[in-house]
This record gives sequence, structure tokens and C-alpha cells, in this order.
Amino acid sequence: MFREFVTVNRGTPAGRVTRIGSHNMFMAYKPRGPRLRVGHRIIFANGGTLAGHVHVGSHATVGAFSAVHQFCRVGEYAFIGGFSVLTKDVIPS
Repeated sequence: MFREFVTVNRGTPAGRVTRIGSHNMFMAYKPRGPRLRVGHRIIFANGGTLAGHVHVGSHATVGAFSAVHQFCRVGEYAFIGGFSVLTKDVIPS
């Protein structure tokens, strides 16, 4: 489900894609970087941001106004609290 003002960027250059799984919820004002890999059943709260080349595992929750730095991984079932800034990988729960 994509709510209002959600932005999804395609992968660049040719041959590099952004993959988004099924049953996800993207709330309002969610900018997306290129070349993302997003699993299934993930909740992205308002204003959270993913930089490019980020991998988010299935069943994770990304809190409001949080930011995930490029080339980071968020593990399955991880919970990212609101207003967090992630500069390193987050292990699965």
C-alpha cells in the first residue's frame, strides 16, 4: 500500500533494479533511494528515509522520520524507532 506523496525511484543505470516485496505499507512522505531491496510485510512510518543500495528484511518496521544510510542492511523482524539515524547494519531480531 502506497499512501500520499510516496516516492519510489527506479534502479540506475540499466540492469540495476529496485525490488519491493508484497504486503508492505508505505506511509506518507516516504522518499526512496535507487537500487533498494525491500522484503515482504514491512511497515514504513511517515517520513522515514532509505538511501540508495539499502536492503530491508521481511517483517521489519521502520519508525517515523528515521534515516537509513546507504549500503546498510536492516535484518528481518527488526524494529527501528522513530527519529533514529542508522549508519551501520541492524541485526535480525
